[in-house]
Amino acid sequence: MSIFLIFIPQQKKQLLDHKKETILQLTDSALSLLSELDSRIQKGEISPEQARNQAIHQIRNLRFGPEGKDYFWINDMHPFMVMHPYRRDLEGRDLTLFQDPAGNYPFMAMVETVLANKSGYVNYYWQWKDLPEKVVPKTSYVKGFPPWGWIRGTGIYMQAIDQEIKLIRQKFLQLLG
Repeated sequence: MSIFLIFIPQQKKQLLDHKKETILQLTDSALSLLSELDSRIQKGEISPEQARNQAIHQIRNLRFGPEGKDYFWINDMHPFMVMHPYRRDLEGRDLTLFQDPAGNYPFMAMVETVLANKSGYVNYYWQWKDLPEKVVPKTSYVKGFPPWGWIRGTGIYMQAIDQEIKLIRQKFLQLLG
C-alpha cells in the first residue's frame, strides 16, 4: 500500500521534474540557432528578414520525442503567432484573446511569464501534438529572445506523464500479484 501512497507520487514528481528540465534544455538549444542567425545579421551577412525566415523554416521542422511529433513554436511579445507547425491557421493572428477550453489565456500567460522572468513554465490546455480534436492539459517552457521580440517554446503533455505512471503502477501490481 505504501508503494501507491508514497512511491508512485514521488515517481510522478520526479518524472515531471525530469521532463520539465528536458524541455528547458531543448528550448535553450533552439536559442543557439536564433543567436547564430542574429550574429549573422550583426555581421551584415544576412538581412533581418532572411534571418527570421531561416529561423522559422528551421524551427518549424524540428521534431523530437518517441513519435517524432513533439515540436517548437514561436510567438511574439504582442502576442502574434509567428510559427506553429501544427496550427498554421494561427500564424499571423493576434492571440491576445485566445482562450483554451478551460478559459485560460495561454499566449498572454507566456508573454507575462517572459516579461516577469525572461522564461518559465505555463500550464494550459492544447491539442495533442498533431491531433486538433484531442485537447489535453499541457505544461510548456517558454523563453524570450529579446533581439527579435520572440518567445519560443515547447511543452509536455500531462497525459503522457500519467501514461508512464500507469505503466509503473501496472509493473508493481504484476510484481506483487
